[in-house]
Amino acid sequence: MKIFLKLFAVIIFISTILSSCTDSTTYADELNDEKLLIADYIKRHKLQVVTTFPKDNEWTKEVNNEVLDVYYLSKTGLYFHLTNKGDFGAKKDSVETNDLVIPRYIKYTLDQNADTTYNWTTLDEPFTSNFNFNDLTQACQGWHEAVSYMKWNNSEAKIIVKSKLDFGVDVRPATPYCYDMKIKFQK
Repeated sequence: MKIFLKLFAVIIFISTILSSCTDSTTYADELNDEKLLIADYIKRHKLQVVTTFPKDNEWTKEVNNEVLDVYYLSKTGLYFHLTNKGDFGAKKDSVETNDLVIPRYIKYTLDQNADTTYNWTTLDEPFTSNFNFNDLTQACQGWHEAVSYMKWNNSEAKIIVKSKLDFGVDVRPATPYCYDMKIKFQK
């Protein structure tokens, strides 16, 4: 009888360990959940998504007496919304290849109880990157693409970055983030 109880306890213990080690969630499931989370975020915040890059003053749209933010969905899957054009005008104020770009940002999650996961001011510890329009391997691909749309010193944008376009640390599980960004650059 003691042998039977010991054997039963060992079987239960091994079953518990094996069941806790197996996760049936696949990467495809995670990508689908990520897509649903982004869609829910868009719906909750009443965002207007377009696939043609908006002209200068078309970053908001009035529908039924309600002003909606317009987000451009790029071919890579980046959601981009320009909130401030920046120092528009002189050629010297537009970002060019090999300019030193200094972003300031707030990073937060998309869930209903959004969490500011990272608030980084470049005054404390600057992050700099030489911007190159042709090098998509730099830091965060979503940021790189956003900077190419922002173009002007002191411009500001809101972006939604899917896991495959982010820094790579949140690829598994697939986790999208929002960023409020402002850029400065040095020539």
